[in-house]
Amino acid sequence: MSNFTNDAKVGEKVIFSGTEGIIVFRDAANTIVKSLNMLESHDRIALYSNAFPKFEPLYLSKTGRIEGLWIMGNNYKTSGYYGAYPHGYLPRIQSLFPDCKKIIHVCSGSLPVGDYTRVDVRPEVNPEICCNAEEMSGLVLERFDIAYVDVPYSAEDAEHYGTVMLKRKKVLEECYKILKPGGWVIWLDQVLPMFSKKKWFFGLAIGMVKSTNHRVRGVFGFKKVEAI
Repeated sequence: MSNFTNDAKVGEKVIFSGTEGIIVFRDAANTIVKSLNMLESHDRIALYSNAFPKFEPLYLSKTGRIEGLWIMGNNYKTSGYYGAYPHGYLPRIQSLFPDCKKIIHVCSGSLPVGDYTRVDVRPEVNPEICCNAEEMSGLVLERFDIAYVDVPYSAEDAEHYGTVMLKRKKVLEECYKILKPGGWVIWLDQVLPMFSKKKWFFGLAIGMVKSTNHRVRGVFGFKKVEAI
């Protein structure tokens, strides 16, 4: 039994045969619905292309990693907070992960209240959990489908925030503890953090260019696997 109509589009969540799923392909003859817990990398790429048809498509590497380049353009509209997410970043990356319902933002900064949990060390930004990200697993009682992480990129950035420079490897280890099996970390940074191949599948690497005279960043995705 299904609850979707002929007007339902790619990317829409639907109930099909009593199970929640998402439409990953549709044309005049066929409709393909995938269960939310069965999305594969090529499905995620298709969902992104449908959401942003005017942008260059992402592609699947020989190792099964989602790769590509995002040119974000000259829209400088952000919250005005130093280090805020670039305009358009969240809609793009979230279009790849419609199955991830339990969301946590680590080093969340000025991100407003929403249907997610925010972790930040600065009480003035009013996060739901105020702590050092290197120690968050002791305070985060839930388990999440996805963690969006945006640590200070340099000692200069940390000084601007009024915080200490974080150890990337330690933050990633903390993310492992708070994620469900199969959960994702989306890591925005200027360097690729060290990670254990026994714990993580390096499943996403996208270069992100904002505009001239701005830093080039990488969007890196790690899928949690059970350690051998």
